Amino acid sequence: MLRARRILTGRRRTVFWGFVDQGFSSVTNFGLSVLAGRLLGPSGLGVVFLSFSIYLIVLLLQRSLVSETLLAITSALDPQRRARTASLGLTLSLLGGGGATIAVLAFGLLLPGTDGAAFLLVAPWLVGALLQDYWRNLLFRERRPSAAAANDGAWLLVMVLALPVAWVFKSEWAVMTVWGLGACGGAVLGFVQTRTAPSPVRDAWRWWRKEAWPFGRWNAAASVVLNVGSNAAAFLLVGILGARDLGGYRAVVSLFAPLSLIGPAISLPGLPAVARAYAVSFHRARALATQLSGIAVAASLMFFTVLLLGGWRLLPLLFGASFEPYRDLVPAVAVSQVFSAVGVGYPLLLKVQQRGPFLLFSRLAVTIAGLGIVAASAVEYGLIGAAWGTAVVALISSLTLVLGVLRDPRSIPSPAPIQGADATPETATDSTFLAP
Repeated sequence: MLRARRILTGRRRTVFWGFVDQGFSSVTNFGLSVLAGRLLGPSGLGVVFLSFSIYLIVLLLQRSLVSETLLAITSALDPQRRARTASLGLTLSLLGGGGATIAVLAFGLLLPGTDGAAFLLVAPWLVGALLQDYWRNLLFRERRPSAAAANDGAWLLVMVLALPVAWVFKSEWAVMTVWGLGACGGAVLGFVQTRTAPSPVRDAWRWWRKEAWPFGRWNAAASVVLNVGSNAAAFLLVGILGARDLGGYRAVVSLFAPLSLIGPAISLPGLPAVARAYAVSFHRARALATQLSGIAVAASLMFFTVLLLGGWRLLPLLFGASFEPYRDLVPAVAVSQVFSAVGVGYPLLLKVQQRGPFLLFSRLAVTIAGLGIVAASAVEYGLIGAAWGTAVVALISSLTLVLGVLRDPRSIPSPAPIQGADATPETATDSTFLAP
């Protein structure tokens, strides 16, 4: 009974810090938009948004190919091997950031006008931003969630301290500099927190090609399909309903979509925890994945209980009176978010199992079917139909993930067991290479 209580308390603490960490991250991203909008107006915000979108694309690739793969296959290893893979991952992050910087600079110099400017604005900060994200993932792997939150908090603090730069120069360069300095602050702090040095490039490349690439390529492809699908749905709605209805829908989603906070807050600590549980047994890992989905559903329901009791008034308050007619979309968006929350925990187990083909082809099938459902719903019932069609797609996606974890394909090698007297994922010895 005492052990069970200690395990439950540890999980709650980790998830709590996951929400704190993602809260800091969301504030820095939102703060970038607010700062650009206030100082530069709609056109300046558009350029900054393009720059941020380029960063998100590069970040998606690093997470899929390096960070998530690293956590999935190494979280259950002993401290010495985790220390070695931390150095290998650090080298890969630095190499990836350097390569992305060169590529983005090249695009910036070749593309004319606004597009080229957007690439050039974000290029100087890619190494620092990617490295900071690597640190936060690594710190969660090492059961140091408060340190991960502190790292994202440092990003926010440096941004606040650098605000005078934006207020004095009032340019896209100044706004992105404020954001980029925050990212570099977190990147530098990560070295202090972990005391990790890069490994030789040859060792990092050999490890990535042998250990990470077999699953990472599938994971990256699945992430790209998911990202492309969401953007394709937006273009579909513009073609069927027009830009005005898409704008109204996006306003509702941006305000009433808590999974943008809840999902990462649970996944960051959840992936290494599920990996450690899977080292003990498949059933333990599946139970933990189910608990994480339950937390996501509960958090979504709490969020929407408040909003549906009157929180919908925030829509015209923040976006203007012209958006009030779109409040009818709130129930559909709420249901869609709850359905999506059901599937939050299960992709973590699929990644730990290294079931890349299932991740890719299930995402691809749901994306293709989903685009058809949303398009047909929009044509037949307009915007409200498209919103409810999106909820149906979210349910299909979550059910697909649930079906995917009903069995354990033992053809996939299980992670190496955790060293120590007690091999439960909650009580195994923590890594000693990261500074307390």
